[in-house]
Amino acid sequence: MPQYYIYFLLLSLTGLTCCSEEKESDCIEVTWYEDNDRDGKGNPESSLRTCEEMVEGYVLNDEDTNDNQPDCPNPITYYKDRDGDGLGDPTTTKQACSQPKGYVTNDEDIGLPEGPSSKRLAKYKKGEYNDTYAFWEYLPEGYNGETKYPLMIYLHGAGERDKDDNEANVLDNILRHGPPKHISSDEWPVSEEAGDSFIVLSPQHVSAALECHEADPLRQFLLWALEEYRVDSSRIYFTGNSCGGVGISNYLTYYLNEEPQIAAVVPIAGELDLALDANGCALGQVPIWAFHGDSDETVPVEGTTVPISYLQNNCTNTKEIKMTIYEGVGHFSWGRTYDGSEGHDVFSWLLSKQLEN
Repeated sequence: MPQYYIYFLLLSLTGLTCCSEEKESDCIEVTWYEDNDRDGKGNPESSLRTCEEMVEGYVLNDEDTNDNQPDCPNPITYYKDRDGDGLGDPTTTKQACSQPKGYVTNDEDIGLPEGPSSKRLAKYKKGEYNDTYAFWEYLPEGYNGETKYPLMIYLHGAGERDKDDNEANVLDNILRHGPPKHISSDEWPVSEEAGDSFIVLSPQHVSAALECHEADPLRQFLLWALEEYRVDSSRIYFTGNSCGGVGISNYLTYYLNEEPQIAAVVPIAGELDLALDANGCALGQVPIWAFHGDSDETVPVEGTTVPISYLQNNCTNTKEIKMTIYEGVGHFSWGRTYDGSEGHDVFSWLLSKQLEN
């Protein structure tokens, strides 16, 4: 573990710092298989390992040969209820043997509104639609059940976490920074070149202690999102600031080579040491554009410069690996990055990265 984590702990009372994830050694991991069609049979090609005793939407067997075709006599078509009004979206359906969470049997909703981005931004408490996280959902204008869209998952910093599992009103904290801030303020899309292209999901990490986003819940959330949204699986991206940047490292540490693979990441004021230690040069197979302020006293800039420099100088056949270091800038380096005021268009850069078939 990097020595400067001692410094993180000394700053823990501020609520700004974060730390890398370490797996608990006393748990017994179990493999769960996704049961998308709720027929009690798991998909052998979609699994996760976790210490949890039960995982919503997953089973312990891998006996399903087609997880999009329910194995029951009379499967029912369900429609996604995006806003909790009891009316289903006719453009988003799921065939299942029993009613999935967040779905209804009617298709009477008028669909997503056009106009300012904030009108297509919705929040869901933990358990209301997804059992892993409370989260914000943004869908691009014209989103429909026909087209597949790039997915961007935004990971917030430590100051925006939920310290008391579903504590009232703290989900709004996520709107302070990053893409959710710009979407809620009708400043989206930020990038004219990228346009209104992304599905944007912003899950809220729960931690009473000072811990960052963990790999297993993120994995579970991502697999769930692939089933719930029209996602282009060749264009899945992570971006995040501070603890969110550490969360990206945590995810890549354990799931770098797992399907679906990540097309590109933009960590800001985070650190990538853990992912580099776990994967070595293989980490360079994911395009990375990392940002940091060289005067950051919360997460030292070495959390970016050391691993990125290693990938650039010691590894061959990597994807695009680069970093932007802001001179004289402290921890809050993500505002200027996400709003493009420094001339860096991270959204069009992400959109330019796509997995090969």
